[in-house]
Amino acid sequence: MKDLEKYVDRLFENYKKTEETEDLREEILSNLEARIKDNMDSGLEYKKAYKEAIKNIQSIDMFIDDNKKIYINRFKKELAQIGVLYALIGWILTIPLRLIFKSTVNNIFMIALICTGIVYLFMIYKKDDEYLSQTSTIDMNDINTIKNYTWIVWGIFVLLIMIVNFGVRFASNIWFSRPIRIDGPYQFAMIAGGFFIPLLSIIIPLFINRACKLINEYEVN
Repeated sequence: MKDLEKYVDRLFENYKKTEETEDLREEILSNLEARIKDNMDSGLEYKKAYKEAIKNIQSIDMFIDDNKKIYINRFKKELAQIGVLYALIGWILTIPLRLIFKSTVNNIFMIALICTGIVYLFMIYKKDDEYLSQTSTIDMNDINTIKNYTWIVWGIFVLLIMIVNFGVRFASNIWFSRPIRIDGPYQFAMIAGGFFIPLLSIIIPLFINRACKLINEYEVN
């Protein structure tokens, strides 16, 4: 049954060869061979027996432990809603900063809010069952890797910004053993804002983290 072996090989062509996938390949192949034999014993010709055997196995995504099949459009819709919420929070938090700093950060959040709002409004009008029932398979290994690297990159970014800010503002005082002076609330606000603004970028890893949790909520049972 070389045609059956080729079919099974095509099912596995996008997956790395591991002990798990090889065992799964052999199991699927033997099961399909048994189905074909049963179908032929029931009076079907080989071609019909072959088609009947493979018709319910068009993909092996759900047989891989780290894969999850989810309702992709429902997932995207709620993710867009969460994006609107996070962008709104960031925009509100940065409104006071316009009084002291340039409005760049606040404008970034405003643009993010408008973009995510448009996406969300578009998606809430798509209510037909066929659209909402569309599924897609997610590799949780890749998702968890992205989540972990996002937190690592964010941590490094914040740490570097904090070091640069501290160095620019206080390095000379420390080097020449001069006392650090803060002349009034305005200067204090400038210094505090310089350390606070980079922390707002935590919205990005929080958004990624929420997306990972959301996958479980929209998994196809």
